[in-house]
Amino acid sequence: MMDSCEHGSTAKEVQKSLIRNLYRFHRAGRVPFPLYLHASWFERNAGANLEGFKRFVRAVLAKVPGAYFVTQSQLVDWVRYPMTLEEMEAKDKFGCKK
Repeated sequence: MMDSCEHGSTAKEVQKSLIRNLYRFHRAGRVPFPLYLHASWFERNAGANLEGFKRFVRAVLAKVPGAYFVTQSQLVDWVRYPMTLEEMEAKDKFGCKK
């Protein structure tokens, strides 16, 4: 579980840690980057984890083309029936707008 690791004590440190880990996965072949977190993790560090996570999500959606935040069942569905990014966007595969 990702929430068993130390990511820093400020929102900026949490964001940087999450981004650093995302890019490790991204450079390794663009494999899915799992985010397994307990709800209590967001409350730690006087809310810095929650704010850092929000910053991370905004940064990824703004700066990483083709990045999606999906559920495990959506990921499994995509693995079973893969589509190109263009097909996913045309069909609104995950029901989300950028």
